[in-house]
Amino acid sequence: MITSAPTTPRLVRLGADRWRVLDRDGSVRGLVEAVATPAGTRFRASRFHAASRAFRSVGDFWTIGEASETLRLSR
Repeated sequence: MITSAPTTPRLVRLGADRWRVLDRDGSVRGLVEAVATPAGTRFRASRFHAASRAFRSVGDFWTIGEASETLRLSR
C-alpha cells in the first residue's frame, strides 16, 4: 500500500486572530486573519508579493480550513 504525506497546511498562531500558513516542507504559503463582519467571522487569506514587498489578499472565506487550503493550492 502506498501512502502519501498529509497535504493539509500547518497553521502557526501569530496572535489572537492571525495565523501563518506553512506547507508540509515548512515553506510559508501566506497568512490567514480572522475578520469580524456583520454576517459573522470571515477568514482572509493573503500571500506575500515579493516585487511589491506587500501582502495581497487572495480572498475571504467562511472557514479557516478553506482559507489555508486556498493558499496551499495557489501559486
